[in-house]
Amino acid sequence: MKVVIQLPSLPHYRVPVFRLLAQRPGIELHVTHGFLVELPTDEAGGFSESIDQNYKLPVPWKYWWSRGQIRYATRKRTDVLVLTWNIRFLSSVPALLRARLHRVPTVLWGHGYSKSDTRVRRAFRNAVGRMASTVVVYDPVTARRIVDGDGFDGSRVFVAHNTIDQERILRYRVELESDERRIATFRSEHNLRDPTVLFVSRLLKSNRVDVLIEAVSRLRERGIGVSCAIVGSGPDLLRLKQLAKRLRVDRHVVFEPATYVEATLAQWFMSATAFCYPSNAGLSLNHAMAYGLPVLVGDNLRRHNPEIHWVIEEQNGLLFRQNDPAALERAIERIVTDEGLLQRLQLGALETASELMLDKMVDGLEAAIRGAMSSRTKTP
Repeated sequence: MKVVIQLPSLPHYRVPVFRLLAQRPGIELHVTHGFLVELPTDEAGGFSESIDQNYKLPVPWKYWWSRGQIRYATRKRTDVLVLTWNIRFLSSVPALLRARLHRVPTVLWGHGYSKSDTRVRRAFRNAVGRMASTVVVYDPVTARRIVDGDGFDGSRVFVAHNTIDQERILRYRVELESDERRIATFRSEHNLRDPTVLFVSRLLKSNRVDVLIEAVSRLRERGIGVSCAIVGSGPDLLRLKQLAKRLRVDRHVVFEPATYVEATLAQWFMSATAFCYPSNAGLSLNHAMAYGLPVLVGDNLRRHNPEIHWVIEEQNGLLFRQNDPAALERAIERIVTDEGLLQRLQLGALETASELMLDKMVDGLEAAIRGAMSSRTKTP
């Protein structure tokens, strides 16, 4: 069975997913994708790939056109076509129509919702979703919502639990746990003398890293020794550095350029006490919990990505009032002053991570693909 998956880009954390999917019996996998400088990829290996760059349409809003979506919507090129379920890709509609004309089963893969949803966007996304043979989302909460709330046929809705390669992380974690001197040296070299709250991701205003810096400032004003490490690059970097300097905590806020080298990231995660992603959190939560870090996130779940549903209050992390530095201050204080709470959240984080292994995500994708294949003669 030839399967083509179309993506806006091929980020490094997706490569292990597709390698494993390509090993499933009877699946011959090809991935066609665009390219984004800020999301570098690894060598594919184990599956074929091609670049079909996405084109921004000449309209005031951010809408895109993917030639790859339409090119592969034919039986000569694929047996099952998996497309990005994102209404900003206007090429999805003609691709789905062409696939139906050629009797090519289709899968739409995406969040199933938007953080800035409107009634019109939701209606259009659902209409596009119903054109596909099956849809696959990242979490069971969204799956239940589109079945119970939006009227999707439950037999055509699948879940691929979004995650990363936990096994590779486990190897680094075990290695560093047995080498305390190495972590102590790393902390000393990066001026991490106090309990440290870590952030790892793109530096965008929507991620509200400023809330973390302000919370650290408030704690230090009260004599509670806390620092934070911010690993990432992006357009908000200068503003965040200026904020740290203005609040006089620049000596306690470490900025480190973005890296995708897991051996390096492992040392940052293993040197931290907790992980914080104030808004717009996503796969970084899985990453942190795999290293046993409690996660701190804003409590407006609609301002986050599907991975927020893995955060359980008082079990593997703490929720704080969205965009409120004082609320985050209290959450950090609890973690750094209550050893029992910290240990409980650390164990909870590791337990959650153990349930988000790569094969479970691939199981969901494979089920959606085979479900689409079995419905070839049916009308969506």
